[in-house]
Amino acid sequence: MVKRKGLEPTSKTSPPLNLPKSLPPSNLPIVPYHDDIKRCLKSSNCIILTSSTGSGKTTTIPFLAHTTLSTPVTCTQPRRVACTSVSTYVSSLLNVTLGGKIGYNIRFDKKISKETVISYQTDYMLLRGSASGWGRLFPDYGCVIIDEAHERSLGSDFLCSLVKSAMKARNYSRFIKDDSDISSEPEEIKQLRKIVRKRKLGPLKVVVMSATISATKFEDFFSTPLSPASVLKIPGKTHRIDVTYLKDPCVDFVEACVEAMYRVHSGYGEGDVLCFLPGREEIDGAVYSLRKLLIEREEGEAQPFLF
Repeated sequence: MVKRKGLEPTSKTSPPLNLPKSLPPSNLPIVPYHDDIKRCLKSSNCIILTSSTGSGKTTTIPFLAHTTLSTPVTCTQPRRVACTSVSTYVSSLLNVTLGGKIGYNIRFDKKISKETVISYQTDYMLLRGSASGWGRLFPDYGCVIIDEAHERSLGSDFLCSLVKSAMKARNYSRFIKDDSDISSEPEEIKQLRKIVRKRKLGPLKVVVMSATISATKFEDFFSTPLSPASVLKIPGKTHRIDVTYLKDPCVDFVEACVEAMYRVHSGYGEGDVLCFLPGREEIDGAVYSLRKLLIEREEGEAQPFLF
């Protein structure tokens, strides 16, 4: 996990049982908007939040939701490694033990206890417990956060549908006096509302987050006549970013990545290069090719660290 400047984990000695009331001071772009986020969490049933990568959404919003709403919060991630790395970082940041107040839930691995109030889990793990019966109302949570919503996988789309139904059932059932008030509702919502009234479930808040999301589509989907979704757009760039494209399409994108990384390495001095590739096979191939290229062209010189 790469540590962001200005948001360093606190000491790990004697972790407290309870979460702190606030996050450690930081210079993340999302910090000046904490009050706006808290206000939206209190006033809206659903928030569509867009902000550039690195703004602090994933590490900050679940904590703000929990402290503002005083309710358990879960945040979904499309990948297992994101769940484990983010939960580990946040628990270290807040100086609490992983698996206590902060936890994660992925396939074949889970660090969650009865004390957990903020959890990170993959879309499919949350779906497993909410696809039928009582679980469709997400009774263990008062706020569900769907992160990286722009990826639009089958799991995340299905999850959005379930969360919307649960939100409608839990948030408006307290205004309904008897079954005649819901005669025009779909049968599924009728049944969910009955369960909510019987179990006395509280409201469910929903936050949809992404760096490249189409806010209008999600706003239209989650908005209801009684409660339109709120849209928050937070600037997230902390440094200058230049985008450069290849002039011509490449036949072998792995080879093209290797050549591009070598040009950066040999022409720009000290620094780091982060390269995204679709799978392990491509990553291993790129590392092998780059090492071979460095040996051929820079024999006798100190080699950069590849991982």
